[in-house]
Parts: sequence; C-alpha cells; structure tokens
Amino acid sequence: MRLLGHVLLCFILLLLTLSMGYTADREIMMGMVSFNEEEVVDDSLQWTDYSDRMISFSGYSWRVKGRHDNERYEPGGNYYSNDSRDVYVDDKGFLHLSVVYRDGKWWSSEIVAEEVLGYGQYIFQLDSRVDKLDKNLVMDLHLYEYQASNEHKDRQNVHNAFYLQFSRWQDDINKPARYVCPPKRLENRHCFDFNLSNDAASTHSFRWASNRIECKSWYGLRKHPTESDMITYWSYSGSEVPRGKPRVHMAFWLNGDKPHDNESHEIVIRSFRFEPLRRDSKPMGH
Repeated sequence: MRLLGHVLLCFILLLLTLSMGYTADREIMMGMVSFNEEEVVDDSLQWTDYSDRMISFSGYSWRVKGRHDNERYEPGGNYYSNDSRDVYVDDKGFLHLSVVYRDGKWWSSEIVAEEVLGYGQYIFQLDSRVDKLDKNLVMDLHLYEYQASNEHKDRQNVHNAFYLQFSRWQDDINKPARYVCPPKRLENRHCFDFNLSNDAASTHSFRWASNRIECKSWYGLRKHPTESDMITYWSYSGSEVPRGKPRVHMAFWLNGDKPHDNESHEIVIRSFRFEPLRRDSKPMGH
C-alpha cells in the first residue's frame, strides 16, 4: 500500500508538471500577454517624469521625457530635454535623440511608448556608430515599468526591465554593447564587441516571452540576416525574466558630468518594429 501511494503521488506530480509546462508553452505559442495579476500598478506612475509632448514614430505614439526643466531624472541624474530641436522625427521618418549643451546645462533625451506592447519581438534599426560612442554616453533601448518603490532592486527585477545598452561605461577597456536583465549579475548580462562600417546601419532585437528573452544583433538592415551579417545571439531564461506591464523606452543619456570630448552628440534610429508572438513562433536561433 505504501508503494502504491508513492506511485500515485509521483504520477500526480508528473501531471502537474506537464500541465504547467503546457500552459507556459501555449502562452508563448499563442502570443498571450499574461501579466502578473497580483501586481497592481498605478498607471499614472509611468508618466511622472514625462512632459505632455508627444511624437509619432514608426507607427506608434511616444511621450518625451522631461516634465520640468529644473529637475533631474534617471537614468544618470540628468536634465532631460523635451525640446523639438533635441528630440524629433525627420522627413525620412527617422528618430533623432540628442545629448546637448544648452543654457548652461547638459541635456539628455528619452521617449517611451504610450502603448503596452507585451510579449513579442522588439526590433530596432539604427543609423549611428553606436560602436564608437563617447565613453561617457549611453544609448539605451529597453523595457521598464515604474514602481512606487525601488526596494529590493539590487536583488530582484523590480521594474520588469530588460536593456540593450551601447556604452563604454567611462572606460575604453569595456565592450561597446550589452544585453542585460536586472539585477546586473554576471549571468544576467551578455557583453559583445562589434565594428560598424561608415554606413553605420545595424539591427538589434530581443524577443520577450513569459519564460525567456532571446536577443540578436546583426549588421545592416535585412529583415532576415544571413550568417555573415550576425553580430551576436544570446538567450536568457533565468528567474528575472520580466513580468508585469513594462513599456518600451529609447534613451540617449549622459553618464557623467559631460561627454569626454565635451561635444554635443546625436543618435539616429531608423525604425522600430514590434512583432507579437504567434502560434507558429520558433526559437530565433543563431
């Protein structure tokens, strides 16, 4: 009887495990945006740092950071410009973000999507030498959700964040780019090197699902890169994969008092594209 009870218990546990796995896989295959229902976040928190200025880029509406000119904001403890000279979309439909000195201050720039896009692939086409940024500058493409408290952010992914960052972090010895899932432990980041040509075009993406994030960067603007186009591939499936309702942000910010070369700088983003997960979604692969 004891043996029979043990067998039945093992069978029940196996059924539960398979059921959980099926639920997770079905969620990924169906492209369902399954947010953490236990987490109730006041949506107004997402706009505290942002001005009323809106721009349209790549078919989405975005808010521009910098509610008050005399206040500093994160990241970097910077002033953020909502000036149309510093954050704008040109006649080609390309987005321009600047780090610029004006009126006795250094200004950074950031935009955030109005819409919560959820699980899917986030694709950014860049038209700047992000491999050669000034070592005191950061180009930041990321998911982020503001919370009422930052408590435990050094131990947990409190902000449901994920980052693609281009920066030397004030030291030329560092690689110029990294994918990061907070908190910033070694196993939660993937740093990589690359060297763009003078045309500066590159494409970078991450695909967010409930149990993993797959990242891919490649040279040029092909929708489907060849093997020779590839810069890097990384997959993260640790315990800190974002949940919640983070929005996509694009930021160009100062990491320090001023750029190392003491000059103003600009980043150009050709396009942003979002592809929800589908029934026939397959791993991105290398």
